[in-house]
Amino acid sequence: MVFIFEKTLMTNRESAAIRVLLVSAENNTVEALSDIMEQMGIYVEVCPDRKSAARLLCNNKYEGLIIDLVQAEDGLDLLRNLPDFTANKSAVSCAILNDLHQKASAFQAGANFVLERPLELKAASRTIRAAYPMMVRERRRYFRCPVETPTFVAVEPNPEFQANSVNISEAGMAILSPVQLKVGQGIQMRLRIPGSPDFVSISGEICWADDSSGRAGVQFLEISKTVAEALAAWLLARLEEMIPATKRMAAGATSAVRPADTLPKPYRPI
Repeated sequence: MVFIFEKTLMTNRESAAIRVLLVSAENNTVEALSDIMEQMGIYVEVCPDRKSAARLLCNNKYEGLIIDLVQAEDGLDLLRNLPDFTANKSAVSCAILNDLHQKASAFQAGANFVLERPLELKAASRTIRAAYPMMVRERRRYFRCPVETPTFVAVEPNPEFQANSVNISEAGMAILSPVQLKVGQGIQMRLRIPGSPDFVSISGEICWADDSSGRAGVQFLEISKTVAEALAAWLLARLEEMIPATKRMAAGATSAVRPADTLPKPYRPI
């Protein structure tokens, strides 16, 4: 099957990369885990404490969160409150244990994975690789791919008019419309959707609109299973093109890690 679409605009790889927030003030831990993740093409952002992490989680989207439990209660509270950060409530989380007694508490607080101290680099690499496919799925869930294709829009009782798509995701798309659209309006669209060779019909609802630019966001309400599956496959292929590590992880390839076996336990004043 040949997939037909007019023009696709690819973003740079950094904007498509898996993003992980690493919360730790321990330099050796930050350096080692950042090394492992950067070799996998993961974009790592580091902050030292719960307060700065909460601020970043409020303003940014991450696929993964790694929390150092040196300050145990602060770290556990951040894990427990992760569902409150709407954009990051499904982020894959990992706790760095300061001792084995924290393992049960970390999982009870919502951690998906744990790392134990002293950090063993091969074990840390295996854990991050195990988490990687889950982070890719989280990235794919909201991934919007820039794409331009003619889109015919009908808003009753007005006649159909032509707009252009700006980007598309599994759940909706942004369009550039010559006609003013209002939030809450139901629309019918005809377009050549990426992953489908023919014009398809989709019903949607305007979820945001910018009158000054003519742009509007459409949430899909009714889309056939066949078209939805084709669109999902096309988006995943585009995501893999932008994140080469996705294919390497799927193939089970290994990446080099630094030869050191362990890292020292962080100093804690008594």
